[in-house]
Formats: sequence, structure tokens, C-alpha cells
Amino acid sequence: MALRTTRVAVLGGGMGGLAAAYELTRPKRAGRFDVTVYQMGWRLGGKGASSRNPAREQRIEEHGLHLWMGCYENAFRVMRDCYAALDRGPGQALASWQQAFEPRHLTVLQELQPGGYRPWPQEFPALDTYPGESTQIAGPLEMLFGLFRWVLGTLRGPNDNLRHTPSADASLSLAQSPPDVEGVEAGLRRPLRAVQDSLRGLWRNPGGQLLGVLAETARRSLEALQWAWHQADALGVQTGERRRAFVTVDYLLTSMVGILKDGLLFAPDGTLASYAQWLKNLERIDDLDYREWLKMHGAQAMTTEACIVRGLGDAVFNSGLPGSAGAALNGLIRLNLTYRGAVFWQMQAGMGETVFTPLYEVLRSRGVRFEFFERVHSLQLDPTRRRIEAVHMRRQAKVRAGPYAPLVEVDHPDGKLHCWPEAPLFEQLEGGEELEASGADMASGQPVPGEQAWTLRDFDEVVLAIPVGALAPLTRQLAKARPAWAGMLDNLATTATQSVQLWFNKTAEDLGWTEGVATCTAYADPLDTWSEMSHLLRAEHAHEARQCSYFVGSLQDGLHDGSPAEVRAHARLWMKQYLAHLLPKAMDSTGDIELSALHAPPGAEGEARWQAQYFRANQSPSDRYVLSLPGTMRHRLRPHQSGFDNLKLAGDWTKTGLNVGSIEAATMSGLKAAQAMTGDDVLIVGDYED
Repeated sequence: MALRTTRVAVLGGGMGGLAAAYELTRPKRAGRFDVTVYQMGWRLGGKGASSRNPAREQRIEEHGLHLWMGCYENAFRVMRDCYAALDRGPGQALASWQQAFEPRHLTVLQELQPGGYRPWPQEFPALDTYPGESTQIAGPLEMLFGLFRWVLGTLRGPNDNLRHTPSADASLSLAQSPPDVEGVEAGLRRPLRAVQDSLRGLWRNPGGQLLGVLAETARRSLEALQWAWHQADALGVQTGERRRAFVTVDYLLTSMVGILKDGLLFAPDGTLASYAQWLKNLERIDDLDYREWLKMHGAQAMTTEACIVRGLGDAVFNSGLPGSAGAALNGLIRLNLTYRGAVFWQMQAGMGETVFTPLYEVLRSRGVRFEFFERVHSLQLDPTRRRIEAVHMRRQAKVRAGPYAPLVEVDHPDGKLHCWPEAPLFEQLEGGEELEASGADMASGQPVPGEQAWTLRDFDEVVLAIPVGALAPLTRQLAKARPAWAGMLDNLATTATQSVQLWFNKTAEDLGWTEGVATCTAYADPLDTWSEMSHLLRAEHAHEARQCSYFVGSLQDGLHDGSPAEVRAHARLWMKQYLAHLLPKAMDSTGDIELSALHAPPGAEGEARWQAQYFRANQSPSDRYVLSLPGTMRHRLRPHQSGFDNLKLAGDWTKTGLNVGSIEAATMSGLKAAQAMTGDDVLIVGDYED
């Protein structure tokens, strides 16, 4: 007997919602799910949306800086499958996922020392692997071995390549044939060998009765090594490479001590934990701030305030705020020890055309419907308060005829690209001229003049894929019906963010940058992260531009009105104080940015060149970035456990195996939401076991 088709309404077209739609409509499930995506405004992508601006030489305008980490197994698997399904032919740019994403191995931390910031390059080993191929993540014992390899590599010198442990096989090799410690200073060799021996004992007895004793021995050996390291570096570590080695080793040893001392290595039955159990164990330390957790386990103050620790927070817009110890420790290990191929993979065009155009085109070919200009107003429960009965909508604009066609064609050296425009294609809308003249912002979530109310009822399942910052007014009934829902809304914090994109008519080297193609972080607030993005110039039409810089950071509530003009003014002040460290030859004799060095439209002079750059404040509720503050993990809801029978959740604000704002967390969430509806096995690498 044929299965009944399940009607699914996906509310929101960011990565979480699209990942759910993608999994539901795989060819092996053809006919089982009838999926419609409802999207506010004119483009997909959520916080990852980007546009092309034809008035500015088809430049890419992003929400912010988007880098894909090499540990994003689930997101890469979806995109690899998507590009294979596209099967693009001659005359089309980004014809494969490997043309769309290229590996990058270098990041540069900015270390604040007496006299100012100093660059601290971090070169990650290139691996002969690719993201999106793994089926599991190694357990915490393998992670301990990985951290220990990193310690040994640091002690043996800056060019040692022992940093990475990609699999259990690498840890097995380390356990059976430990690296030689002769290259390490004499006073540390004995405690290093003791740690090696204790870790090997754990490896050989993963379920034995002596496991607890062996773990205690390993902890004591690590604490002895930690003490010896502190004694060896009691003097002369304030500056230079010695200071960096001290901070790195202290950080890693402290993390290992904390893992053992807090019992994060074990399952409830006393055996070694799997990765899924590791995730549950991390909830024990979620109430603690990461820096405080490190201090508890012996880290020096120099370490807890170092850029190697701060950089983790800056990567998720937690700069200056406390961060969950559990989320941060998991982030340290996932980023550094589980990446494949390269630590970063850079998109070769805007995120819109690299990620969301392919997903849109494949989903359309599978029969998924997209309803643009549909703003969710509220969700209504049925009389039992157990199911979603209706979704009250606001139609921002009506399409003249047929479905809205959202993409525009942009020339690229390798062919054509289908991109998302920087404004709606008003010619496709009824009353488009009047709507364009009104200046209404259809992406902000605010009411649009003339929008029409209507109610959506023809669905069996709802996937709520709207960012948590926008959910409170939409889900009042849900909060009244379920304390857990109210707790989520009350306790998950978000932050506004800001971004600045500058185009220069000189190369990065000509502007004084000396560290190569890299992303910098742990720099001066609020624009604490900078990335050299000149590779994107090839995809744009600014043929005289030679360099492109992206700056991002958090935006403090209450101090800014969120207008581009204000972001532009504050960015200028920041540039005067801090840009010279990055691009010294981009400054004029007064200490201001050299306006003539900026690429701008023909005829633009003086301040007009500065104003022609791109400035953005992400303050609207749906644009805000979810934070991983201490004590918040318990308030996240699992994608399949909303508390309502026909409501699934999708977004980086849900509880996944990576509880930080990221494209990977959103993908994992969407896949889990789909799994709950299909009843099939859906591969989700690095998630909880429910």
C-alpha cells in the first residue's frame, strides 16, 4: 500500500530549514513528502544570505564573514551531494563543490603584548582528506591523544607537524609507538614519558576494572607535567616565542587535566565514553565560564587571557562575554582535531550563490515550492495545546504571475552564476513601483505597507526554522503551554553583529600586510576579526580593485541605532586607531585611512570613496547571532523535541552536537528535524544519541 504524502511547511529559508527540506526530498523518499518553504523577503539564506549589487560592479554584499570549517562534516556532505545533483555543465561557474570551496591553512591570532599587538600565525597541517566523508567522530580518549600530540609538537618546535590527530588510527599509532621526546628540553622528558605511559594504559584497558585507577594516574602525571612546565617557565615568558609556547602548552595541559578531573572521559557504567556520551558529559561544566574552568584546573592568568583562548570566543561573537565551558571545550577539539583537508575552506563567490543557489535549484527540481514575501506572524495551537493548528501569515507582496523567480544572472570568468539581487525584483510584483518607492525593508521582519493577513492550515508537519531572536512574539501560545519553551525564550541570548567590507586599489602586500592569505582574530574590539578576501574579486566586476577586506564583530545593544551611517562612522574611528597594524600603507600622514587607496565608482572623491564601501548592522531579530553563554545548554530544545506533536525545529539555536552559532549546527538541526519525520536512518555526524 502506498504511503500517504506528508505535507510539510518549512517556515524560514536559512540553512536549517533548507537542510530539512533537502533530506526530506532525497530521491529515495520521492513522493513521501510535499514540502513548501515560506520565506520572508526575496532571498534565501537567513544570516548567511548574500546579494549582488549591480550599481557597484556586481560586488558581493554579505551579512558578515562566512568561513566553512574543515570539521563541518554534515554541512559539507549536504553541499557535496547538492553539487553532484546539479551536474553543472560547460559554461557554468562553480561546477563542482571543489571549485566552490578552496582550502586555507593559515589563521593569524593578534596577541596583545606590551607595546601593542603582534601577529601570531597559526599554520595548520594540510591533510590528504576531504570534509563530508566521515561517518563518526573519534571519542574523548582519542581527543586526549590529540591534545597530547599538540603538546609534543609545541615543545619540539614551531615547525613540528604533530598537531593533528584525524582518527582513531592516529591515536592507535601514538599509543603503540609514542613519538620520541628527545627533542624536548631535558627537565620535561621524564614527566612527558609518564603521561605517555598513563595514556597508553588507558588505551589498552578501555573497559577494564583498572580504568578508574589508570585515569587517576594519568591525571596525576599531567598535573606533574603541568607543574614542571610552570617551574620551567617561571621566568622570561613575557614576550616572544617562549611566551607563546608556554601559553599553548599550559592551555592544552590544563584542558587535559580538566577532562580527566571532571570525569568527562567516562560513560555512566565506568567505561570510556563515546563521542555522543562526551557531549552529554560536557553539560556538567556548561554552568561554568570557560576561563574560570581553565583557572580551576591550574591555568595561569597569562593563559586564560591569551589570544589563543580569546580567539574561540571571537569566532562566535562572544568577545568580552562569558562563554560556556562545555561549548568552548568542544569547539577547541572539533576545530583543531577533527578537521579534514584544511582547517578552513573559503567559498569562491558569495555565500548566496555558493550555497543557497545550488540548494534552491536542486530543491526546485525535486518539486519543493518556495513562497517568497511570506512573513510569519504567529503560530496557533489546537484546543489540546499539543499540535500546531494554524500559522498566521503576512503576505508582504503579491507576485504578478506564476512563482517568483528570485535569481539574476551574473557574468563570471568561468561562465554564468545565478545570484541573489540586493533588492527584490519589483517588476515581478503587483504594485512593484510603489513598493520600491516606499523603501520598505522586507528582510527586517517589520510590517510592510499594504501587506495582507492570511492563515496557513494545509499542513501535517511544521518545521520552525526562524532564528530564536525573532521567536518570542511569534510563539506566545507555545510559551504559555510549555514551560520548556518559555525557558528557551527567556534564557537563550543573542547579539547584534556588524560587518564592514572595504575594496582597495592596491594589493594586500602593497598595503603592508605580510602574513599571506589569512583570517585574523582576537584583535581590537569591536571589529575583532579581519579577513583577506581578495580571492572574491575574480567573481565580481570591480576589475580595477586589487584587494578586498572583511571586518566583523559584535554590536553592543543600546549604543547603536543600527543604521549603516552609524556603523560607517564608528568603523572610521576604529580604522584610525587599529587599521595601521594590519595594513600600515593604507593610512595617510594624519593617521586616517588613505581615501585614495579605496576602490570607488568613477568620479567619487574624498569622503565619497569611504561612503561607497559596504557597512552593515545586523540588529533585526532574525539577524541576531545566538550566543553560547554559561548555563544555557539545558535550555536549548532538541530539533525533534519541541513539546508539540507536529512541530520540528531547525536552526543553530537548537541543541545539537555543536552548540554554537554556525552553518554546521544549523545543518545538523535540520537533518535531525527531517529524521524525526522520515523515521529512517539519517547520518548526522557528531550528534547526540537520543
